[in-house]
Amino acid sequence: MRGLVVASGALLLSACGLGPDYVRPAITTPDAFRMARAEGESIANLPWWQLLRDDELQKLVRISLQENKDLHQALASIDEFEARLAIARMDFAPQVSATANAPALGRMNATSIPGFPTPSSYYVQGNLSWEIDIWGRVRRANEAARAELLAREENRRAVVLALVSGVAQAYFDLRQLDMQLDIVRYTLQSWEESVRIARARLRQGLIPKLDADQFEAERANAAARMAELERQMVQKEDELSVLLGRNPARIPRGRALTEQMLPPAVPAGLPSELLAACRT
Repeated sequence: MRGLVVASGALLLSACGLGPDYVRPAITTPDAFRMARAEGESIANLPWWQLLRDDELQKLVRISLQENKDLHQALASIDEFEARLAIARMDFAPQVSATANAPALGRMNATSIPGFPTPSSYYVQGNLSWEIDIWGRVRRANEAARAELLAREENRRAVVLALVSGVAQAYFDLRQLDMQLDIVRYTLQSWEESVRIARARLRQGLIPKLDADQFEAERANAAARMAELERQMVQKEDELSVLLGRNPARIPRGRALTEQMLPPAVPAGLPSELLAACRT
């Protein structure tokens, strides 16, 4: 009979537990990924300072890591959840509280009940409590606080990755616009010369006015294209300024797009479009 009572009590205690312990599910995985030797080390595993060799770009990335508001928010969130985890761990320790009263004029209530303090009595009260974590509430609260902290840490890493890639992408887009603008500027100069020659030939009666107007239209198209590229360049600089956590301003340039250096060992499996873009 006594054994039955003990078994029933243990069963009730286990039933009142706050959820089972987490166990990672068993997953059957191969010893190595397919074509692991052929693909080599992924280029995504390289640190950004080894992948991005432009000095100005590295400066911009460092500024963004120091000044970006989203990253500051992620860091503040980590500090917050570290404090929450510390508070949750304090539930394992005994809780102590105390109250005291010391009126200036001493005991003045003549109708007080003996043994009970009044607002006009000198007294000190202390409480000591310690929760025995039978049901696992404190353990589960600590596990939840630790999991939330790890989630915020991974969120910070995701913000850093997105920030570095965003700054690099915007910088390379800006250098591409610079290259396109140089080409359009040279094109506009060529059309200016063509228009000058066409006007001289029109005055001599060597070509009809329609041909001269066509040269004028081509020059206007080149001028419009240059204005459009300048507008896009300003927008891209504003985008970079936002990532840097600064007011919109001109972005300093480093190496040209054709002078950017790739890692010394380019792994197999890299998209050919990326290699072609870097080469051109």
